[in-house]
Parts: sequence; C-alpha cells; structure tokens
Amino acid sequence: MAKVVSDTARKDFLGFELSGIVTAEDYEKTLIPAVQEKLKSTEKLRVLYHVKEDFDSYELKAMFDDAKAGVEFWNNWEKIAVVSDVSWIIDAVKIFFRNIAGVFLVGMAVLKKPMQHVGGKPFLLFFRGFMGFVALLAFFYNIAHISLGDAMTYSKTSPIFTAIFAWLFLHEKLSVKAWMAVFVGFVGIVFITQPSGFGFSKYDWLGIFSGVGAALAYTSVRELKQYYDTRAIVLSFMGVGTVGPLVLFFISPYVDAPELDFMLAKAYGETKAGIVGAVSYTNIFFSIIVGLFLGDALPSLSTSFGILLIVAAGIMVARDK
Repeated sequence: MAKVVSDTARKDFLGFELSGIVTAEDYEKTLIPAVQEKLKSTEKLRVLYHVKEDFDSYELKAMFDDAKAGVEFWNNWEKIAVVSDVSWIIDAVKIFFRNIAGVFLVGMAVLKKPMQHVGGKPFLLFFRGFMGFVALLAFFYNIAHISLGDAMTYSKTSPIFTAIFAWLFLHEKLSVKAWMAVFVGFVGIVFITQPSGFGFSKYDWLGIFSGVGAALAYTSVRELKQYYDTRAIVLSFMGVGTVGPLVLFFISPYVDAPELDFMLAKAYGETKAGIVGAVSYTNIFFSIIVGLFLGDALPSLSTSFGILLIVAAGIMVARDK
C-alpha cells in the first residue's frame, strides 16, 4: 500500500509511505497521479519514500511501473531519499543506487567507445557479478548489526582468501615473503579494528562469507581479463548489483530475509590477484587518516602498531614483485 504524505508548504516536495504489499494499482491511482499533480506547479521535485516496518514487498508490475515513472520523469527529479528502520531494505537501496549510477556512467563510456573482446565466459562473468553483490550485501548487513571493527575485520579477510584462491585456481606462485606479507597484513587489521571477539554466530558466518565472496569475485577478474573488456567485467557487478535489490524486493514475501569498482577490476586484471589483495590492506590506513580530519580520536597504541604492520606488509609485497 502507498500513501501520500505531502508537505503542502513546499511545492517541490512529495512524500510517500510504503507498507504491506505495494501494487501496480498504488502506482496508477496514487503515486503517479500525485507526481503529475505536483509537477503542475514546479519543474523539479524532491521525493521522500518512508518504508515502514510492516512493508512486505513490491508486485512485479509495480516494479515495472516504478522504473517507467523513473524514466518518464527523469528530468523532474531533483532529489530522492529512502528512509526506513528495516535494515535489509536500507542495504538493498544502498547497493542499488551505488550500482545504477555506475551502470549509467560505464554505459555512456561504452556508447562512446564500444567494447571489443573475445567473450566466451558468460557464466564466469555472471559469477563475478553475483559473488560481488552477495558479498557486499553481507558486509552492509554486518555493519548494521555488529561493531564496525568486527565487520571491517571480516571484510578485510578477502585479500587473504584472494591469495589462496589465486594459488588454487589460477596457479599463481607467491613466495614465502608474499605469504608472510598477507599474514602480517591480517594481523595489522586485527590490531587496528580491535574486534570484540570471534564466535560462530550467523553474523560471524556472514562476515566470513563477505570476505570469501569478495575474494572469489576478485580472483575471477584475473581470468576474465583474458576474454572481456574491463568495462564488461565492471558491468557484470554493477548489473547484478542493480537487478539484485529489485529481486529482493520481489521475493521478500517468500523468504525470511535477514536484515572505484572499475579501478579495482583493472588492478586485479593486470597483476597477480594475491599481490593486489595484500596491498589493498592500506585502505584501512587511509581511512584512519581521514577519520582524524573528521574528528576521530588519535589511534591507540594497538591501532598504531596495526598501522605499522600494514605498512610493513605493503613494503614486503612491493619488494617481492
């Protein structure tokens, strides 16, 4: 069900409450007419969707109507916001808008310069996109339910698994020093994030999966680079990341649902996956630096030790190339 909650004091604002099952009739009789009425007095519109806790799902035709309205009024949207206390909805919305923007930008690049590649690995291409999507969904879910330190630690196990998968599936050779760098980098992550503990709850399994899933996606890039344009590899992730959230909205009544990709793909395609994975540890270091500028406290002694370990790991990997 969709209900209009409009601020009449502002001509450019329109609010909706979504609950239960949103149907095609809701769009035809409520949402679209409300938008059309508002646009009689303004050219640009700010829209707020409040997804209530009793929200269930979208009908399939309602999803098509939503997409159709999005295109029809494309030039009229100024800002669109989604507010909800339902964590899986927020996670799905984050992933959807993150990827739909990427699909648009990469699509424009493809129109300007068409892709040229051999192809021939469609299932592996889909696998890369699917694993990237579910790993990111698991990561966002964990951020909402466990401490950021734990969630980040789990996600940063992906370079370790990447090295293992690269050795196992791609037959890449990593020296003893490189393996030591991976281990030292992981220990540094633990010191920086200071996880509260390690158990095997559903959050722990999801966290481990976020690392394993991301690692499988990253490792597949190396193989795909031999067959596909880098933009096709990026679109495999962004395409699944755009369609995936829509599927979640559609199947939610039947499932007890729990709550610069281009540069990364190119990096994993051009060099050893294990090497790139280990170097990627340094993003935690830069996150801490940015945090200081945003008002975070100075790193503790253990955090500082973790930074040194990560820097050491990066140097070890660089010297081993």
